[in-house]
Amino acid sequence: MDVKRVLKELIAVPVQRFPVASVYLDCSRADEHQRQAVRIFVADEVRKALKASPDPDAERLRDTLRPVEGYVAGLLRQRYDDAATGIALFSCAPTGLFRVLATRAPFRPMELHLDRRPCVVPFVRTCASVPPLLIEAIDSEQAHLYEVSCGVVDVEARFERPLPGRFSQRNDSAHHLGEVRDRNLRAAAEPLVKACEAIPDAKVVLAAQSVILNQFESHLPERVRARVVARVPYPQGLSDGALRAALLAQARPALEEALRVRSLALRDEALSRATARNLGAAGVGEVLLALAEGRIHQLIVDPAYQARGLRCSTCGALATAGASCAFCGAELEPARFPEEIIRRAYDADAEVVVLPEDEGLPHGVGLAALLRHRGWARAEASPGSGVAGP
Repeated sequence: MDVKRVLKELIAVPVQRFPVASVYLDCSRADEHQRQAVRIFVADEVRKALKASPDPDAERLRDTLRPVEGYVAGLLRQRYDDAATGIALFSCAPTGLFRVLATRAPFRPMELHLDRRPCVVPFVRTCASVPPLLIEAIDSEQAHLYEVSCGVVDVEARFERPLPGRFSQRNDSAHHLGEVRDRNLRAAAEPLVKACEAIPDAKVVLAAQSVILNQFESHLPERVRARVVARVPYPQGLSDGALRAALLAQARPALEEALRVRSLALRDEALSRATARNLGAAGVGEVLLALAEGRIHQLIVDPAYQARGLRCSTCGALATAGASCAFCGAELEPARFPEEIIRRAYDADAEVVVLPEDEGLPHGVGLAALLRHRGWARAEASPGSGVAGP
């Protein structure tokens, strides 16, 4: 899955006249108990949504939610990809929207949202905040390179050039054997270097025995070695499918820990810079002001932050309070924060980092950001990226 492309498509869906249902499911366990848990969650959420819907809209909402229930029923009968541990559904019957995204990254907690646009926060938290991963597994005779996004192997390549199986008069020395191994490792390094050049934000996990790993890394440029987030043992004696599964199982926690460490470092830097008023912002008001100026470089979101904001019905400007838009004077309508803020951050080419569940921002802060210099900001901030307040 091209996560960036999918996210852009979801963000590009315009405001609809009718509610869009966004459903995020955890299907990580394939047993009957878990499948029933998914069914019960969806049934309960659908019932609550219909009960809260005004009578004139109830039938349209029922039509919107019916495909969701139908898909979940098929999921229980195992009609779909069993390898998918996360399912995202987007439905709006009056506009003909129904889209399914399957990943190997489960959505936790499971959620159902109704809004006038697809809800993207769970997708950002689970998928878009996780960079692509390159896994290279090397032993003395072969190398496997996997390109992974959302826990799914998108591309797999295999390089094989066995070492001489027996000594001969012509190549009977350990020195020659070492030369052959070095040549093979150098050739195995080339695809990884090219993949890193093609996917600038990818992280790397290497799997090899230590003696081979050190020699292999000597053939990687520093810019590639800097992207290595973990080094794990090479699983010996496995078929290709079992090897791929074992490598994914080892790489996932290593990547999660690396991302956790990085997100906390960004949080601490943003708070420190905000205190020193040096290219940092903390708090919703400061972050929205920087967003309006086009200065957000990295947006840091507290996982527990949820708030009711305002959006101009005409120019789209965001506001924290007020009776009318400060830019065009039009009426303000309710907007979900941080949903709208995350959308604007992506539109401004900012990185969005959702903090771990147990490591948020200080109480009441909600949002923080690392900022670009004012000279890097857009020459003119459009009204749609603005912020209005009291």
